[in-house]
Amino acid sequence: MNKIAVCVPTYNRPDKIWEVLEKEIGFLQRHDVDMHIFDSSENAETRKNITEYSQYKNLYYHEIASDIRSNAKVFYIYQEYARQYEYIWVIHDHTVFTEDALCYILEHLDEDISYYFLEIQSHAYAWEDVTDLEQLLYETAWLSGRFGTVIVRSTPFLCDVDWKYFNRKYLTETMWNYSHIGFYFERASQVTDFRARIIKFPRDLFSDISRSQKTGWYRDSIRICLECWGEVISSLPECYTNKREVLRTQDKWFISKYSLITYKRNKVYGIRQYWNYRKWIQIIAPDEKRNAFLIAFLPNFVSQRLYTGRLISVIKRMRSEGRKICIYGAGRHAIECMDYLEACGMGIDAFLVTKKEGNPERIRSYPVYQADTYVHDKKVFVIIAIMSDQIREIKAYLDFLKENSAIQYMEFV
Repeated sequence: MNKIAVCVPTYNRPDKIWEVLEKEIGFLQRHDVDMHIFDSSENAETRKNITEYSQYKNLYYHEIASDIRSNAKVFYIYQEYARQYEYIWVIHDHTVFTEDALCYILEHLDEDISYYFLEIQSHAYAWEDVTDLEQLLYETAWLSGRFGTVIVRSTPFLCDVDWKYFNRKYLTETMWNYSHIGFYFERASQVTDFRARIIKFPRDLFSDISRSQKTGWYRDSIRICLECWGEVISSLPECYTNKREVLRTQDKWFISKYSLITYKRNKVYGIRQYWNYRKWIQIIAPDEKRNAFLIAFLPNFVSQRLYTGRLISVIKRMRSEGRKICIYGAGRHAIECMDYLEACGMGIDAFLVTKKEGNPERIRSYPVYQADTYVHDKKVFVIIAIMSDQIREIKAYLDFLKENSAIQYMEFV
């Protein structure tokens, strides 16, 4: 068997595939790692871009029917390639990793470990082994929904799998988008002497080249983040007794009051969505139940005034004090925060990040700065707009910078 396959499902993103290949295929070949592209595009552009790299013998192209969803591709990849590769890594077509990241992964591949979770937004290299399934579920389930965060060892994880059962159970309308999460954790409960390893990477080793764009499933966000997430976790085997706590590990951004107002403005959320998914709001985001009800039923300008008044008044006060207004983060949440503030008539001065490596020079018209170099000689008001599991760390960092800088901050959730 070959050691590891990097498998990339893609659909109508030829430019992203080209960028992935441009940055990765050379060092993948140096390390004898195969890359498989599974293309269900409705045109031939992706195939043409891949043809430009035909000199690389470790690159394989597979044409897939355009009506096959990405999660079904994942199940197909695991079924078809488990006999050819010792490890399989399914990753997004818009997630780019560095050679350093690959080398760190290869160092950790161990025959005693059947499941690897990659924490790609950490601050440093680290790792830990986990045998407690409930701990693994609680710590990684939500982030496992992102393609690229899981590597599985074919033996034993993909051996003797009842694929008819998993297809029937998880490839359904209510669970489709997170079906791979259901497979990972139900299968983990079936593997004898299961061991997982959580591997942590500095943030600059992975980048999302689509982070400035809305997700492809944006218009279906409410159903996916409520019903789909809820059904998948609830359907896991009874050995997982902490399902309710796990359901609440979802990134709070997706059902925050600001996100709901934006969804409603874009006709993604309203009375019908609230009525259909109110059960899941109560379970997954109980603190937002009242907000979700009011935002669904009130006119949007009333909701915006009701929930945004304090934020806007704080920003205006900070401006009057001569402070620069900055958003902390440079990912999708930060961009959505910028869009929200601009819709409220409020501009910003810059985006701040912990390290410049792996981040753009500008996001639209705003510069991106490394926080410690930007704040030392300025009065700054920072709006934190990042994934909720990283907020505590960023607050601690801003408190550290605060010792020698005039910083104030608040969260955008």
